[in-house]
Amino acid sequence: MTGICVSGFDESNLVVSDKNRELLFQPTESSKKTEPPQDLPPGVFVTPGRMVFSEPGKIKFRDVEFQESTPAGIQGNYFDAQAFIIKNLLLPGIPVPDCIKHLLKLMKSPESATMGPLISRHASVVCLGLRRKLVMTYIPYIRHVLPYEDRAAEATVLGEMPYLDDWIERAKKNKLLELFFNHRRDKYRADAAGFLDFCYDISINRMDWCRSPRFGPDGYTPDEAEMVAMVTYPEVLPVIQESLWKMNHLQKAHES
Repeated sequence: MTGICVSGFDESNLVVSDKNRELLFQPTESSKKTEPPQDLPPGVFVTPGRMVFSEPGKIKFRDVEFQESTPAGIQGNYFDAQAFIIKNLLLPGIPVPDCIKHLLKLMKSPESATMGPLISRHASVVCLGLRRKLVMTYIPYIRHVLPYEDRAAEATVLGEMPYLDDWIERAKKNKLLELFFNHRRDKYRADAAGFLDFCYDISINRMDWCRSPRFGPDGYTPDEAEMVAMVTYPEVLPVIQESLWKMNHLQKAHES
């Protein structure tokens, strides 16, 4: 492997755990037998889905040539990653999910060199448990912070929301979402704000009544309900992330 451009790092500070505020790799717990380092600096958290290291220390690379970090080099990384995904991970004849299309579009964007915080957090590569956390982060920020801090950003995010023409119709085509919508029909406006409230309520409400036998022997689990919402509205979180990033509020939302 050659020609890797590492943004903001060089080989001397590729560390698992140190006193630096920024780490290229964050340790995570893969099993009960693997304990992550406890000396993570402020602002760095153990996150599922990251690489696993049994103890802190330097990372050694073999047969890798690191290039100087430049915007063109970083963009080249994303172009290579996009080409790899298309060639090796997507199956011919199977439609590409809209959320993955959104990620591939960002990777190919002329601005991709500046999109690291957006691409690295992209909702299409986040597990179900963390998707719920993203919903709980972004929607309250949009609904309750932006109206007081940045009305222009609020208008942009709401104006760019997908499915505004048919989100209610999409909900009514699924038995679970239709019942949930009808359960609180009077609360939801038909506009972008109402749609966000609906998405938030699906994630925050554990929906115990969805475990009724009418949905099968065991009903729906919370993760399965989250999956139904994701399949029905696959572009919601990716578009929200892009809009917040464009208006310089993505990181602020995560810090709120």
